[in-house]
Amino acid sequence: MTLTAYYSAGTATLTNGSTAVVGIGTAWTTNNLAPGDQIETDSGLRATIASIDGPTTLTLDKNFVGTTQTAAPYKIWRTFDAQYLMEGARNAFNLLGSGSIAALAELAGLADNGMYFTAPGVLALFSLTAAGRALLGDATFADMRTTLGIATDLDAVRKRGTVRAATTANIAIATALNNADVLDGVALATGDLVLVKNQTAPAENGIYVVGAVPARSGEYDTYNEHAGALILIQEGTTLADTLWSCTSDVGGVLDTTAIVFTQMASVPNDSVTNAKLANMANATIKGRTTAGTGDPEDLTMAQLKALLLSSTVIREVLTANRTYYVRTDGNDGNTGLVNNSGGAFLTIQKAIDTAATLDLSIYSVTIQCGTGTGGTSGINLKSFVGGGTITLQGDTGTPSNVTIATTSANCINALGIIGKYTITGFKFAATTSGYAISAGGASKIDLGVVEFGACASGHIDAEQQAIVTFLNNYTISGGGTRHWFTTTGALIQCTGKTVTLTGTPAFSSGFLIASRDGGALISSNTFSGSATGSRYSVSYTAWADVAGAGASYLPGDAAGSTSSGGTYA
Repeated sequence: MTLTAYYSAGTATLTNGSTAVVGIGTAWTTNNLAPGDQIETDSGLRATIASIDGPTTLTLDKNFVGTTQTAAPYKIWRTFDAQYLMEGARNAFNLLGSGSIAALAELAGLADNGMYFTAPGVLALFSLTAAGRALLGDATFADMRTTLGIATDLDAVRKRGTVRAATTANIAIATALNNADVLDGVALATGDLVLVKNQTAPAENGIYVVGAVPARSGEYDTYNEHAGALILIQEGTTLADTLWSCTSDVGGVLDTTAIVFTQMASVPNDSVTNAKLANMANATIKGRTTAGTGDPEDLTMAQLKALLLSSTVIREVLTANRTYYVRTDGNDGNTGLVNNSGGAFLTIQKAIDTAATLDLSIYSVTIQCGTGTGGTSGINLKSFVGGGTITLQGDTGTPSNVTIATTSANCINALGIIGKYTITGFKFAATTSGYAISAGGASKIDLGVVEFGACASGHIDAEQQAIVTFLNNYTISGGGTRHWFTTTGALIQCTGKTVTLTGTPAFSSGFLIASRDGGALISSNTFSGSATGSRYSVSYTAWADVAGAGASYLPGDAAGSTSSGGTYA
């Protein structure tokens, strides 16, 4: 912007003995005025400006000594000193240093092209057609719509949609759409809009204006304006409040190509009505439990709860202990609540998954597993809600009757489980790889009467703050890499129990392996039988509390060891 030597818009009041200057019709903050500029009164006296305080206020550097002038002409003389020159020079050097001028110089000028930056100091060209230039030159959105050719169409969309009446049969348009003519029970008036849709010559269909000389509505005076239109009929004995759609496609010729209107589907008369909804019993909600379709019914709270439970929207809250049954002749499509082939589940996993959907509240769930139901697939415990316990119960008299025997998998998996499980009456075996029990992520498992057969990886794997507790005496009939393994802050608890070993099982790494802060509270137990392998290995600040029972307390035929801060005592 080119600056003039002075600024003089409006008038100014300067008062003798005051530093305040007040303007009328001035814009002192937006016209490149600055402290140090001088204001000249109408009489030619000058004073130096100390600050620009607002569009109509400024302050002098000392009291005005001249005669007071009120709302009089003035001039503010700009001071073009070295400061202005230095600022301009800096701006010029910055522009040169940014690379913008160099980038601009490298572009080859081409017709119908614009330019844009692809990176700092890098310019590129893009195609800019005549249509694009016209759009960029439009001053308003209305102008842009006109350039794009959509302004008229948008106006039509805003106006279309409602007529007063419609035809029900072929009519003579010239004589049936005059003032006072009756159409579908409606006495027409001049200016009314009418949907004509039943003509023998379908090209005559469309929206017409009632009058002495009926004519097509100006909003529908081209063929393409009809295509896709939705028309609501306001009045009529048979057609009031019905909605019609023009199903004809664009591209036809008015008065030559057929124009077809089809009624939109409406809500059936026997559907839900306000009257049906209004007649409701207390403490009910409208819905339907009867098979098939029909009128809404009053649902009781019990019926509503059953519907919500069936869709798993809410959890069932137990009001008593519950037992699920698993049998070899069961079916996972059953409820699991009856101990016969028509009621029991087939798999333990299905029973666990079902119990996990409940809110146990203060109650417990027992999953009673029949003979032969152990299977060959690993079982995954699931988190559940409530303060009770889920118990997996096999045959506590003969655990081998319910054997879980896997290949390359853990028999029982528990990772990050919320809620405590008790497992009793099972025998475990795993070939190739796999533990009998693998618990991690702070899971809690209690073990009752169980038998540990040969498990390739070991019997108990407790990691990451998991807690495995033995509640009863148990049997070891097969070996593995280790019997107890505890690590990363986990805890194995087995105190005061009788552990019976049969067949001299072998533990290649050791009977107890504890590492990395893992703990084993295993005092006061009686071990009946013998095993081979190291008795224990406790390392990396892990600990084993045997209440001073001594180095030969645990089964094995090789001495145990401690290292790296491990404690066995």
